[in-house]
Amino acid sequence: MSADCVELEESAPPWHGPYALRAFRHRNYTLLYFGQLISLSGTWLQGLSLPYVTFTLTGSKLLLGIVAAAGMLPSLIITLPSGVIADRFSKRRIVIITQILLMMQALTLAVLTFTHSLQVWHIIALAAFAGFASAMDLPTRQAMIVELVGKEDLANAIALNSTMFNLTRIASPFVGGVVLALVGPAWCFMVNAFSYLGAIIGLLMMRNVRARKQASKDESMTAQILEGFGHVWDNKLTRTMLILQSVSTLMIGQYVIFFPVYALKIYEVGAMGQGAMTAAVGLGALAAAMIVSSLGHRYQLKDIVIVGGVLAPLGLIGLALCGSFYASLACLVVVGIGMMSFTASANTIMQMEAPDSLVGRVMSVRALVLFGLGAPGAVMLGRLSELKYIGVSGTLLICSTVALAATIYFSLTLAKSKQADSQSNIRAASVIEKSTD
Repeated sequence: MSADCVELEESAPPWHGPYALRAFRHRNYTLLYFGQLISLSGTWLQGLSLPYVTFTLTGSKLLLGIVAAAGMLPSLIITLPSGVIADRFSKRRIVIITQILLMMQALTLAVLTFTHSLQVWHIIALAAFAGFASAMDLPTRQAMIVELVGKEDLANAIALNSTMFNLTRIASPFVGGVVLALVGPAWCFMVNAFSYLGAIIGLLMMRNVRARKQASKDESMTAQILEGFGHVWDNKLTRTMLILQSVSTLMIGQYVIFFPVYALKIYEVGAMGQGAMTAAVGLGALAAAMIVSSLGHRYQLKDIVIVGGVLAPLGLIGLALCGSFYASLACLVVVGIGMMSFTASANTIMQMEAPDSLVGRVMSVRALVLFGLGAPGAVMLGRLSELKYIGVSGTLLICSTVALAATIYFSLTLAKSKQADSQSNIRAASVIEKSTD
């Protein structure tokens, strides 16, 4: 291990503030957090504008799914190797490179849009390019957090990240809706490009970035990928979290592709309405993140996962059945609460259960689920919604019901497993007691 990759500091600075902000006692994490806060603000602007531009150019709901899929399919190729790379090399340097690549992608979108040269194939190709960079960025960034705060503050840091994620989700769509309506999507893409400078500068300002135990560089990449899969499958709790996230991602993970349809066709509320729908999800998720960061240490993370896994599909079922724009916003707040509680808690569990040298690979397996299954999920939702007797609302109703059933099933499985473990412990204690008599 090189001189700049030594053990994590033995003791973190004392923290006398609210428990919900405890992870901010780590300077490097604070830099990562606020740099990403700036970057994500721009990312949400682009996330609002890209499907809007796609639907405006084509009028096709199927192409909304195809563009979303193009951004996620690269994860099938690069995510698993990226986990090995994250476990072998400096995570900070990897994230700096990915941020530069994503900035280039946003600049290209802006230039093409400003010059009125943007075509559908440009959108698909640039979405795929961003998918490659994001597939490297996501597992590396997530594995980096535990190096910055340690496992003691990991759950708090992940909840704070979710708070930041959803603060920008609330604010940026409203701002983006105004910018989109007044001056068009090109400025949204341009703002996103420059917002990456916040993340890059924050990463460059870090001092004494210390790595935990790293994976061997001598072992083959294939063997190390298989080692990561082996841990995920052999650990019962990690395996259950992954299966639940797989079902959720495939069935309801890409519900946001329908926001332009609801905003432009069903409710006829335009770009501002689309921004309000995105912000409603963010508002619910922000509320959940604040609760989890403040009180999450008092409850079992498994229980929070189950509650979130029930609330999210119930909210989408409500969205499918309601006929009012304002009622749909209330349903989307519930979706945000459920999604945040579910994903953040499952993420924390998987990192807590992983050895230090495997965190990157475990996060890459999780990212493979989020991006890899999201792609066919997006196409499936788009295709189902175009069937005459199903439509957008019918698609949400069917897929949300499947996700809800899966959560209920696995919650019962976890409960039975916990009961069986308790009985085994009682029997073991009884045997020990008899042997000592």
